[in-house]
Amino acid sequence: MPKDVLRELPVATDWSDIDRVVQHNAMLRKMVNAMIGNIAKATIKEKKHALKTLALQSESTFQKLFTDLLKGNLQGYDFGKDRKNVEALRETLTSTPQKFPLYIAKPATPSFPELHRVVNEITAQFKHLVENCDLSRLLWDNSNPKSEKAAQLVYFGVADSYCKANNIDISPEVHSGGGPVDFKFSTGYAGRLLVELKLSKGKVVQGYEEQLETYKAAAQTEEALFLIIDVGKMGSKLTKIKKIQVERIAVGQRAADIVVVDAKRKPSASKR
Repeated sequence: MPKDVLRELPVATDWSDIDRVVQHNAMLRKMVNAMIGNIAKATIKEKKHALKTLALQSESTFQKLFTDLLKGNLQGYDFGKDRKNVEALRETLTSTPQKFPLYIAKPATPSFPELHRVVNEITAQFKHLVENCDLSRLLWDNSNPKSEKAAQLVYFGVADSYCKANNIDISPEVHSGGGPVDFKFSTGYAGRLLVELKLSKGKVVQGYEEQLETYKAAAQTEEALFLIIDVGKMGSKLTKIKKIQVERIAVGQRAADIVVVDAKRKPSASKR
């Protein structure tokens, strides 16, 4: 499929949205099939004749065709800039284990300690790749950090690739947009560990203090990891959430672990 004709399709982020998305995609598929279903069979002469016939049906038809051509969005997704990390996801899924192999021992038992170990190893490798192996380039659009969703896709690509490469029976599940949490690692129905990712320039304190707790309650688990991608503008946010973490532990609550990944843009080695 030529990349310049590709567009984004809507994604259902919760159960209530499924009917709308299915209906939209089915209607779009039907329209595309009607327009270009037989295009491979048509000759250039036949295509030109069809366009000419359509344009000359009436003045209004010609005007509509002409206006649509002028006003239409003829730009497909820019895979060069890849602002939403669509191409980056494919890159991390296919090349990360080969370029940066990591052996992760298969969990001996479906237990929380083993689940923590595997998730921590994957997250530590993600941190290493971003901070030391140039994976941070996938998190930036020139001088501007890409969106939080773009960062989530890079983490998902790394996590999923290592799970598959090591034949681990733990699957990370990315929940888009309004889903219950960014990622859920599980060893069956009962064993769940949530990973919530935030950019440092966003609502870090609210994400740790409120959002993640809501997700934990919905998933019926106390096990979670809060992953901060530091792209600048951190300020006192890290200090505040560490204080919240200490206060929760002091009263016997299970406080989510905090991992910070330094993804700030660095000068090249020759300029340091």
